[in-house]
Amino acid sequence: MYKNTIKKSLAIVFAIALCANASAQIAHSVYTSNNGNFQSFVNVYNSVTNETWFVATDNNSNNNRVVVMKMDASPFMPSLTAINAFTLMPPEAGQIYLKSGFFDPEGNIFAYGRIEVNGVPTKGVIMRIVLTSGNVTSTSLKFNTLTAPVEDACWAYASNGTAPNDPVCYGIIFGNKFAKVSNTTAANPFSICAAVECTAAGRTLSSVLYDNLLKGFTVSGYGNNGVFYDYIFNHNNDCNNTTLSIGGIIGGSRDFSSLSLNINSTPNKIVYTGIWNFIMVQPVNIFGSDGLWIIDNNSPSTSAVYRFPMGNVSVIDAKYVNYGNYKYLYVLGNYTGLDNNWQYVSKRYLLKIDINNNIYDTRLLDEGYLNNLEYDYYNAVMRISGAAPNGDSYFVSEVDLFNAYYCDDVITLSKAVFPPSSTGFNGLSLIYPLPTPSFNTMKMTMTAPYSNTNAAWGDCPFGRRAPERPNALTTNYDKQIEVINKEFVISNFEGNCSYKIFDVLGRAIQQGNTQNGVVNNINISTAGIYTINVTDEKNNNVSSKAVIGK
Repeated sequence: MYKNTIKKSLAIVFAIALCANASAQIAHSVYTSNNGNFQSFVNVYNSVTNETWFVATDNNSNNNRVVVMKMDASPFMPSLTAINAFTLMPPEAGQIYLKSGFFDPEGNIFAYGRIEVNGVPTKGVIMRIVLTSGNVTSTSLKFNTLTAPVEDACWAYASNGTAPNDPVCYGIIFGNKFAKVSNTTAANPFSICAAVECTAAGRTLSSVLYDNLLKGFTVSGYGNNGVFYDYIFNHNNDCNNTTLSIGGIIGGSRDFSSLSLNINSTPNKIVYTGIWNFIMVQPVNIFGSDGLWIIDNNSPSTSAVYRFPMGNVSVIDAKYVNYGNYKYLYVLGNYTGLDNNWQYVSKRYLLKIDINNNIYDTRLLDEGYLNNLEYDYYNAVMRISGAAPNGDSYFVSEVDLFNAYYCDDVITLSKAVFPPSSTGFNGLSLIYPLPTPSFNTMKMTMTAPYSNTNAAWGDCPFGRRAPERPNALTTNYDKQIEVINKEFVISNFEGNCSYKIFDVLGRAIQQGNTQNGVVNNINISTAGIYTINVTDEKNNNVSSKAVIGK
């Protein structure tokens, strides 16, 4: 029976503020597999049925397997109520890692990610899981591989924007390309029917959203010390190359920059906030430390940088929540640098911004492999999930970050308004011929109910773990700055590099040029904690702490 294949060990922390506010709660859970190791773990929410589902991958018997799990309606302790497992036929070389996913308006699940061989990303994956009356059937899962990891995806209506008569298609970002994926072509379902490539030198696509009222996609990217977006009009779903056109509306293509900011060469995230309104979240460097530049296209003058203390920041996922009178922006990413106690850490962070009231808070999470955000509107809970190489999968539920007191550390950010300067952008072109994904079938191997085990309770259930392996797709952790006494050496950077050394007040104390393997003297006589910031020819930007003694 499959109920013996998956076990769930829960470690839950319920921390209630001194005012006894029951909403101020955080729950941490861990799920493990007795019959294989979870390699990725994505949660998705159906806003019509108010159901949370998990889509996971594991390496059962060294075969790639996709496990689809339905959860109960518990806000903090979701338990498995139905499990379906699919095995790839024929097996795919390498390990499948899902990055994220979502429910589409037809009530089906779309998930995406990458395939790694010996730790190196080689392909992208997309899959569609069809639910019939709330159940997964043996013919439900369609699985395609692409030539590069899939970084982001969204759903879109094919033409009129009315479900269920209007079929759903999808937009994906992979290999500096945007593609529309069809589900209605009888000859080749779940295929790429139109595609666009970013041809601007030094620019990279990283995120996509769909605006139903404007009938189009908006893609965003970064590079050349700027961030950009472009509008792609979606005509219909007939799988002709002409079903997409670029631009076409006033202000549909813009390039943002700031003379005061260095734009990091790491992916950004774009989130939909209303008709032709969206927010872009881009890692930047200012005064020797990284921060998040939150750009509002509807109100650029209010765009601001949320600066971390001292270190490097990446963006993994972001979600905009419009719930009654509340408007929140959540950002999940990785932070490597100094915490509030001046200790060096490498952890996931969760930033929550209350847009109406202009307040924000940030926590460092011990679960180092969280990679997707999904908001449960029924329970008013933000769900965060991911899986670690040891086979565990993590699941965190957040209710009220502003009032919660719990074991995850607070990290203090500073906010400063940085309105962008804006110019036009013209760097996309239609692709001919279309990229052709390879198709694999998935064979359902078992279906059975699951019996829940008892929950274990305790404070800070996972303790304080050592820094864990960061996401290789979204960080610059292969690039190193080694500090020994009053010297430093860099490695794995690209070409000639420039560096600056900042004090704790953000003042540049020393600067110069360097290369990999060159020993650089730190000409500082005042003892203290400093930050060395290095930028290479490809605008990769990395910082490291340096403790200088007397």
